[in-house]
Amino acid sequence: MLKVVLFFLLTNLANSMSLLVSSSQHTVIHKTPLVTYTYEGFENVREALFYNKFVVIADSAEKKIYLFQDQKCHQTLILPGEPRSLNIYKMSLYCVLKDANQLVEINLLSGLYEVYPLTGRGPRCMFLFGRHAYITCNESDQLDIFDIIDKKVVKTISTPSQPYSVLADDSFIYLTSIGESSLWAYDLLNDELLFTVHCGAHPTKVIKAEDNLYVTNFDDGTITVISSNDGSLVCRYELGGMPFDVVMHNNHFFVSDHQGGTVTQYTRQFMNPKILLDQLLNPHYINFDTVDNL
Repeated sequence: MLKVVLFFLLTNLANSMSLLVSSSQHTVIHKTPLVTYTYEGFENVREALFYNKFVVIADSAEKKIYLFQDQKCHQTLILPGEPRSLNIYKMSLYCVLKDANQLVEINLLSGLYEVYPLTGRGPRCMFLFGRHAYITCNESDQLDIFDIIDKKVVKTISTPSQPYSVLADDSFIYLTSIGESSLWAYDLLNDELLFTVHCGAHPTKVIKAEDNLYVTNFDDGTITVISSNDGSLVCRYELGGMPFDVVMHNNHFFVSDHQGGTVTQYTRQFMNPKILLDQLLNPHYINFDTVDNL
């Protein structure tokens, strides 16, 4: 069973903020400066996120998505596959179904949803930008580009083996390859490969900050920093443990350590570590929202 921890933090950052982390236990804790709420009854929660007054929780074992509003379950949706990679655009929630090779669009207000086929197998991660969803298909070594307006896959690109995390815009795509321990960059405008660079063992997340790409390497306890311009290595930070997710928020980095059971805040140079959450069981993804939006 998995647990999602929803924790309000009053830190030395500019604003109060709330932090949502998925981890391998079976309850959800929502703690504010005044009161603590507990959500229970989940079987296998891997991801959760905020959206305005919603808390969205995906139970991959039960193939369900829960929509909470004001600490009450607003909807429970039973899906035809294992939900992965939650994304929200306007009032629609999107996720991929790992074992059904599909994309799901869910109306957050009504709970009604539509299912659309993908061309790749084993979709893992998705990144929404504009009208396009960029989806890594881990079992067929490809990227599907899905148009959320036209409701179909409009382009498929071959990738290195076992693509995982993806980051994209209308010009460039960056994705990690677990099979080749690399970061792959693609020029969409010219329809050509920009670069492939070794980054570390089992890269699980890529984000971009200014001109650099930051990649968590799960199996060697590092974060690799790579120039988005030419793929050159900028530096490598030795964090230890098994870093899974990395997020930038309020000019700080936040990293979940799957092995150590922590979420840690760092400066821009990955200095002055401050543990914000500990004693978690295998924490996965991190999501932020401001207190005022909840």
